[in-house]
Amino acid sequence: MLAWLKNLRKMPLAQPDESASPALFTSCFLALDGTVLPTAEGALHRRETEELGSITETRLFRLGHERLAQRTRKGLDAAGQPFESRETFLPWGQPKVRVTTSVVNGVRCVDYQTFFDNGELKMHKRREGNLLTERFVSVPNPNYSYKEEMPQYEGGANQSIVAAIQQSTKYPPMSLRNQESGRVYVSFEVRHDGLVDAICVVKGVTPALDAAALEAVRSVSLKRWRPGFQDRRAVKVVLTVPITFSIR
Repeated sequence: MLAWLKNLRKMPLAQPDESASPALFTSCFLALDGTVLPTAEGALHRRETEELGSITETRLFRLGHERLAQRTRKGLDAAGQPFESRETFLPWGQPKVRVTTSVVNGVRCVDYQTFFDNGELKMHKRREGNLLTERFVSVPNPNYSYKEEMPQYEGGANQSIVAAIQQSTKYPPMSLRNQESGRVYVSFEVRHDGLVDAICVVKGVTPALDAAALEAVRSVSLKRWRPGFQDRRAVKVVLTVPITFSIR
């Protein structure tokens, strides 16, 4: 990967002051047009507001598969200077855009960052007053092939996927009585937004064991995954996992 920096003149970023304990917390539901609703019915977002010392933090959650969509922090930093940070997030929690505004040595500074889907820094610009002091742009190298990444369940490793499914698997009582055992292969898609779809049995054993295997996979599909990546972009990936039923 190639990168270029222009007129580099680094100055320390101001940090928010969080020394005091939270003093206020509120939560409400918002419609598409921003109207506050009394319940989650018909709401698109849930908004939380919390006082963190001299900083007010606002979090906007997208309902459905609830996820953090935006976080704003505003107030005074440790030096008593105005501070504001706004982040928007991709569905699996990775920051997409981050804009930080602060005052350093009496000069208003703005840091603007964007990220690729896999979390890699795409662009960074820093403006101090009216002067652009730092600029970074990621330039793909034509001779470099960006590695592919498989989807990840919470925990990170592929073993956590199998472990979570096996932990959620319940042996059907009828199958135990009939001494039924075997290995069921279940296929499913992890979409580009981290949601699981198209769950099906590709090689079954008995109807009861097949149904138990499907139910186990559906239980882990309730959580959003970190999707697979190809050339730094989130893509759909089809996975097949074996679910073993054995009687000891």
